[in-house]
Amino acid sequence: MDYDKNRLKWIDGVRGFAMLMVILVHVAGQIPGLPYLVALFCGFGAMGVQLFFLVSAYAACLTNDIADGRKLNYAVYYIKRFMRIAPLYWFGILLYFLFA
Repeated sequence: MDYDKNRLKWIDGVRGFAMLMVILVHVAGQIPGLPYLVALFCGFGAMGVQLFFLVSAYAACLTNDIADGRKLNYAVYYIKRFMRIAPLYWFGILLYFLFA
């Protein structure tokens, strides 16, 4: 059973909504003199980051459930996750120290 075939479509929709929330709060911060209610509404966009992380964690947990009856190898899973995140993180640190 392949994970991508069984992925729930709404997860991508909620992630997209969370991204739009973050964009909304950043754009609203650049527009001076917004009416109070509009600024208040746009302020809720700050919760988009938390929503994105929550939905992403849920999607990561789904990979544990969709193991096709096999025992999931947690060591391989965490090594793959680390190798997805760490190189870009290290590259970002390197760029920061080179240009800061």
